[in-house]
Amino acid sequence: MAKFRFDPVAGLRLQREFLGDYCDVPYVIAIAPDDGIWITNNGGSHLHIGNQLIRIDQNDGSLETFDVGTHSGP
Repeated sequence: MAKFRFDPVAGLRLQREFLGDYCDVPYVIAIAPDDGIWITNNGGSHLHIGNQLIRIDQNDGSLETFDVGTHSGP
């Protein structure tokens, strides 16, 4: 996953990449009113079974991971 910024002169510019096990198979990405990024991730399951909810704080880049069980969907 990546965060881009649009510059009217230069076009799209990469600001940050989000790499790691926490986003190996993301299903849904949402931006909250407080600019927090929320991701549902299935942990690499080929059965499309979700098991993680992740919040990325855009201000400091910190991650919070919530285990939502092995049989919860995206």
